[in-house]
Amino acid sequence: MKNFIAVLLCFAVIFAFAACTKKASEGETTTATTLPINVITDADGNAQTTLVIEKATDKNGKEVTTYRSEYVTYKAGANVTYANGDPVTATKYSYDLDENGSTMLDKNGNIRTNVAFSNVTYPPAPGETIPPKPTMPVGNTSPSENVKWPADKFMVKLPKLRDNVDKVISSSNENGNLTSIYINELSYADFLKYAEMCKKAGFVQDNASLIPESPEAGKSYNYYSVANGLYVRAIYYTDEYPYRTCDLCITVSDYDMLATLR
Repeated sequence: MKNFIAVLLCFAVIFAFAACTKKASEGETTTATTLPINVITDADGNAQTTLVIEKATDKNGKEVTTYRSEYVTYKAGANVTYANGDPVTATKYSYDLDENGSTMLDKNGNIRTNVAFSNVTYPPAPGETIPPKPTMPVGNTSPSENVKWPADKFMVKLPKLRDNVDKVISSSNENGNLTSIYINELSYADFLKYAEMCKKAGFVQDNASLIPESPEAGKSYNYYSVANGLYVRAIYYTDEYPYRTCDLCITVSDYDMLATLR
């Protein structure tokens, strides 16, 4: 009879253990518990853990090693990443509108769409506050190469905004030439002044969206024109660091390069 009761107790323990476990990936099992809100989990909801190894000395002077598993947790505001360490991003779409608020179309009849990406971050746990974002001077969001404003014949028709800019990238193909100029630490008021300079130089904005007198945070504003055999587009960014690479990007190309840009 005692042996029979012992067998029953054994089965009861096994059943209880099985009831508090759940099947995880690749046939593994993990204890089913309510996880703290700031534990990092995979797509299946399995908690990430790390092995902690501690060494100590007992009363006899002998070294003792202990092992324990701890949950991997995140800090509020930290970037969510994939298993390979790449950040998870969210995509935001916006459309170019004309002065009447209607969507604008490209030469193929498609709605002209702007795409912006931002990193997905972890929310705060109960009682936790998100740390302040790192701050940098306005526009100083990418290392400056401090190069001269391009002075070749291709750029001579475009008004010069500064003698030195932060970065210049040029390329060419069978359709012509293209140059992009990146400028940091530029105010929105200076952007409006440069738009006026372009207008006086003959690069009148063509069927464009309205550029307001004051910017709205998180938006970008475009001044673009096709004139003097060139396509010119100046984009002013108001996104917060670190999602912005510069304050102003000016792209200039031969007219035939339009097809590769839009």
